[in-house]
Amino acid sequence: MSGGLNAGIVPSTPAALHSATKHGTGDEAVSASSRQHSMASPMTISSSTGTSETSGLSLTYADECTVMNEDTRVHQVPPARSPLRLGPHQPEGFQGKQSVDNASSWRKPRDWTLTTMIPPPTRSAATARGDESILSKELVKEVEEMARAPTAIALAKLKQPYNISMSIEDHDKLSHEKERWMLSALQHLDRNGQQSSKAVSEAAEAGSTEQVEPRQKQTHNVLAFYEPPFSARYLAAFWPHRDVHHLSDRPLSFKAAPNLHAIFKPSICTPFPELADSFDAVHSMLLPALCKASEMPGVLHNIHKCLKPGGSLNLIVIDSIPHVDAFGAKMRAWFMKNLVLNIRQQSRSINPSLILPDLLSKTSLRATGSILTTTQFYANPQNIGRHGMELDGTARSVNEDKELRAELRSIAGRILWKEVWGQFVTSDTWWWEEADCMQECLELGTFWEYHFVQAVKAAS
Repeated sequence: MSGGLNAGIVPSTPAALHSATKHGTGDEAVSASSRQHSMASPMTISSSTGTSETSGLSLTYADECTVMNEDTRVHQVPPARSPLRLGPHQPEGFQGKQSVDNASSWRKPRDWTLTTMIPPPTRSAATARGDESILSKELVKEVEEMARAPTAIALAKLKQPYNISMSIEDHDKLSHEKERWMLSALQHLDRNGQQSSKAVSEAAEAGSTEQVEPRQKQTHNVLAFYEPPFSARYLAAFWPHRDVHHLSDRPLSFKAAPNLHAIFKPSICTPFPELADSFDAVHSMLLPALCKASEMPGVLHNIHKCLKPGGSLNLIVIDSIPHVDAFGAKMRAWFMKNLVLNIRQQSRSINPSLILPDLLSKTSLRATGSILTTTQFYANPQNIGRHGMELDGTARSVNEDKELRAELRSIAGRILWKEVWGQFVTSDTWWWEEADCMQECLELGTFWEYHFVQAVKAAS
């Protein structure tokens, strides 16, 4: 199959930049649209000017026991000892000096007395597992509440500022919460944004819920492919009754969630033939940033082999640069100096949305049922609502809801971009912290696109 990713794929219908991304009809005016052409246009940069934190699983020894007494050497002729120097500590049950030549004094390790092994003061296994189960249930409940949350609440959560007086623990806790809100917003914003009754009717018209929910109910084995820890935990909470496997060089295990299983692979390029035809769904949001462009065909081939027939690769793809139609000189200069050069040095693709269509086709991951959804969001949220229109009554309320949803896309899209490409940024500040860049984005209407790709493996 040739051409753009839309060839042979059911795309979402176009809408203006505010409209929600649907699998049938657009419902809003600006900020999310589905495009009928390839994912993005190539980038031309004329300027000559010019890391992501993933926590893994700590390895501990099995028994976590501490040896309290140390073995001491036995000498045939004892050295001189000061009378002020205390003798070695004798453990309970010590029988006194015995000759080194006495065979009975030598014992196998399994015959050592238990008094030499004293476990540390830790919680019992039952208590630890009970606490983990409680935390896991709380996360499942939180993910469900996030999916039902009104747009205004989700936006307020993502915009919640960091307090200077925050402890490191509280700072990390807020960061992880924002990451989960980001994933929830990207997944549910355009299906659950309205009131429940209205959402049901619109979902029936658009067909979006029917396309997604049956697949979720039928999904049994899910692979989080080199996902960051927060995403693996989110997937485990999103499918609490499914087996979610985290394949990574630092995978999470059941200690993070009872349905989470660790699969260690030292590199994203490492094959895993033992997992052939094992998974109904594979999820990845960092794939283009984690491997070189030349390595992507092999990685996609490995994913294809691990999928069951009819299974799908679910990608979230965002390019490292804005859409070229509104990419101004100041933004180009910042990106060339602080990002693009580093990406090129590490052989990553600047516009992965351009190379993925052909790669998915060659890897036989564009079978019937594949879906591409493209959403646009403003680089500067202040662009939202700048239309000079005066509305009254119901029209004003509807417009305010559209603007809230568009702003939520902008904030969530910015966090997604930071998670994927932030590790390559060499500047001490982000582009949205540069006043000149933000002013230019406001004037030009600079926008990004992120893409949800559901690439299906042929059933036969």
